[in-house]
Amino acid sequence: DAVTFEHDAQWVDFFNAGRDGKYDIPIQLADLEEIEYKGYKTVTYKDMDALLKGKTYDFVLVDGPFGSDHYSRSEVLDVVKGHLAPSFCIILDDTERTGEAETADEIKSELTARKIDFCSNVYKSLKHHTLICSSDWKFLTSL
Repeated sequence: DAVTFEHDAQWVDFFNAGRDGKYDIPIQLADLEEIEYKGYKTVTYKDMDALLKGKTYDFVLVDGPFGSDHYSRSEVLDVVKGHLAPSFCIILDDTERTGEAETADEIKSELTARKIDFCSNVYKSLKHHTLICSSDWKFLTSL
């Protein structure tokens, strides 16, 4: 199963029109909410745990919602806390920015607290992408 979360209905319409029936990946509209995380306000998808519907995921690409100054895109922690498959790969986009870099560190801290072995690497270009994966997928970090 694959699912994409998006907060902008116009973008969903635009994207779906361009697919022309190809790439049958559902896009679920998700409301945004401002929360406080570790004393900072950040924007996240609302009720992420409910949106994930008790499923587990082995590949998580985080490129939304739009960034916050601190702990941006922290909804990914809901995936790590209860919806992550034993073998997994998480890619967090835009980690050249403080908020996303902080969230990458939080993912690593949560995995460590749960005694989950993992490997990670940061791929740097104009934008940085942090890859965090289970140790059995360590080869992904050697690119």
